[in-house]
Amino acid sequence: MTGLWALWGASDLNGQSAYWEPVNLSLTSRILSLAASPRGPVFAGTDDRKVLRSTDEGVTWTEQGDAQLSTAIWSLAIDSLGTVFAGTDFRGLYRSTDDGATWLPSTLTTQRIECLLVTEEGTLFAGAWDEGIYRSTDGGSGWDLVGARDHKVHSLIETPEGALIAATDTIPQEGRLYRSTDRGQSWARVGLGLSGAVVHSLVSVTAETLFAGTAGEGIYTSTNTGDFWSQSNPLVPTTVHALVSLSAEGIFAGLGSGGILRTTDGGTNWFFETSGMQNLEVRCFMLHPDGRLYAGTGEGLYRSTRVLSHAGGDQEPGGIDGLSLSAHPNPFNGETVLRYSLPKPGPVLKASSPNHRFPHPRRVLVPWQSQGGAAPATV
Repeated sequence: MTGLWALWGASDLNGQSAYWEPVNLSLTSRILSLAASPRGPVFAGTDDRKVLRSTDEGVTWTEQGDAQLSTAIWSLAIDSLGTVFAGTDFRGLYRSTDDGATWLPSTLTTQRIECLLVTEEGTLFAGAWDEGIYRSTDGGSGWDLVGARDHKVHSLIETPEGALIAATDTIPQEGRLYRSTDRGQSWARVGLGLSGAVVHSLVSVTAETLFAGTAGEGIYTSTNTGDFWSQSNPLVPTTVHALVSLSAEGIFAGLGSGGILRTTDGGTNWFFETSGMQNLEVRCFMLHPDGRLYAGTGEGLYRSTRVLSHAGGDQEPGGIDGLSLSAHPNPFNGETVLRYSLPKPGPVLKASSPNHRFPHPRRVLVPWQSQGGAAPATV
């Protein structure tokens, strides 16, 4: 199995809370979407008609695209080949094959595209307002309407077992969510227990355990892949725009009213994790390949000040915080060897993911030499 991989020294968590720092004080736009390319650049979509790109981990940003792309950028996604997709406000879907330098419209010229998903197998899904769920199996060239017809679609996720979950504005009694277990070919309504809650965000913690962030009714959880839901330690009236799950760090929730909530006990208790950040609206999260969590806010971009654990595997305690080494893009030369050394002995993990996308919840973790050494770039 080959893929984009990275090496970390494990970090000593010791129960310490993550905190935040502004990525660039001159970047004050309202950030609606974030995505990191396997080739290195980070992209941010804003509500003031911009796609921004950074090639230095957010230190500097350049505006991408032209007048065609001059609209709010609600969603961003990047496939295994590095193609960047941008879901716009009433101008459909655009894509770029040169890291955002130029953009071309796709054949999906629908209304607002609020969410995009690239699955483990590389299939692309788009959630459109008042139209439903679209699917492309050819890299965004052709699209088919496959589910939630005539409904707004706010969020799309894939569980570790490959189930697809979509949050829509369907009638509560019939289920607010749609689920597909056949790669998007057919969709069934689920979501009993959500009552009148409109779901804005979803995250999969395990194959069965999901969390949903709602408009004004807090956070709900399901332990049966979305069939039934219950409120997670009621947080009414809280609007949750974004959710992300990191196995060792817990679940983070970005609030419309400002700030970030976090749980480390599966949703029984939530607390504010906003040290270093003002009480800002949080619209989106992105886990960067360097191991830090980024948060798009109403007034620019913030990130965690230390490396956090990635979904799918905890960091081991007692190691070196922040050490990283990466090789990309795939494919590499079969004889490529990467050498590394550590300032002190400690447990080290190598992560490899298929389809060239990283991080990924199904990555393979392999112990490496604790003193340093060399290893091939293919697992």
